[in-house]
Amino acid sequence: MRVQFKASDLVRGAEVAQSVANPQSTMPIFANILITGEHNNVASLTAMDFDVRVRVEVPAEVESKGKVTVPGRTFYDFVRELPPNADILLEASGSKVTVSCREIRGEMASTSPEDFPLWPEMEPTLEFELSQKDLRRALDRVLFAIPVRDSRKTLLGALFE
Repeated sequence: MRVQFKASDLVRGAEVAQSVANPQSTMPIFANILITGEHNNVASLTAMDFDVRVRVEVPAEVESKGKVTVPGRTFYDFVRELPPNADILLEASGSKVTVSCREIRGEMASTSPEDFPLWPEMEPTLEFELSQKDLRRALDRVLFAIPVRDSRKTLLGALFE
């Protein structure tokens, strides 16, 4: 696998994905981000734990297709320190991932992407459109009541009807 990203795009995507990757999980694969380059102009970063899943599509130039997993927090910490206006090249071969940007180069161990759980296929039961302005206004009215930390995960969200 060989994929080239704009640093600013990759950092935004890695930030979202690593926020879901959980290094304290009982399944070590959940500490990783799955990077998939299957299309010519986009790569996806996927992270999940038992309760939350996220997939972020990042503009990219996919030179050779493939999948690889990287340690979520380590990957994010590394790419966010790279120059923001540079191109980042990600290359994967075997159990090694190389991330390079200009004269900076880093290598990370990778686990098998086949160990990463499949993204569940879901059919929507309801679809509707809502303007960004209306959604933001609704969220602003309830976000203050959602706790940042609570051992009861059901209290970490809001009901959307």
